[in-house]
Amino acid sequence: MKLDPETLARDLSPPQQASLRAFEDLLKGPGAVRGVVAKGDLTRLWPRHILDSLRAVRCLVPQDATIVDVGSGGGLPGLPVAIASPDVTMTLLEPRESRVAFLEMAASSLGLRNVTVVHGRAEDASLLVDACLARALANPVATWQLCAPLLKPGGRVLYFAGARFGDRDVLALRKAGAVAKNCDASLFPGYGPIVIMQSNS
Repeated sequence: MKLDPETLARDLSPPQQASLRAFEDLLKGPGAVRGVVAKGDLTRLWPRHILDSLRAVRCLVPQDATIVDVGSGGGLPGLPVAIASPDVTMTLLEPRESRVAFLEMAASSLGLRNVTVVHGRAEDASLLVDACLARALANPVATWQLCAPLLKPGGRVLYFAGARFGDRDVLALRKAGAVAKNCDASLFPGYGPIVIMQSNS
């Protein structure tokens, strides 16, 4: 049976669905003006970015109480995950000032009390969290190397992998000190799975 990506949003409460739509409007309005999203994505923000971001929610476990979205950009996947998971504490870590200003405005406009925006790079951050979100950040090994110092013992990276992610990447991660397993297959053609990375020590 083929899964319907729209179920990712339909399973949420009406207020949460409304917040996701409000976030979509922010991306189309102020986000587009500030260059937060590509012009070519404006007509497909809902499926390509917002619904895709929600895939991470199904990969969370109860221990994932504190999460950082590394290189958050326009708040994807961090803001959709924060909307869908109000009990988690979400940090949006972003090095570009223009993106930080948009993230602060979006979090305030959406009334997300579980979201904090931090201006900085992963290499310089003094955060310790239960999980990192990484979407459109870097290749698997580089992502692990950026995120691993931010993780508490037993912490995990939820990595939005490309469609070509495979055994060679798993082996490279193992050599870099991480074990990797697929959490969620993509519901969208051409997209890869969400891969969970954890320390192998």
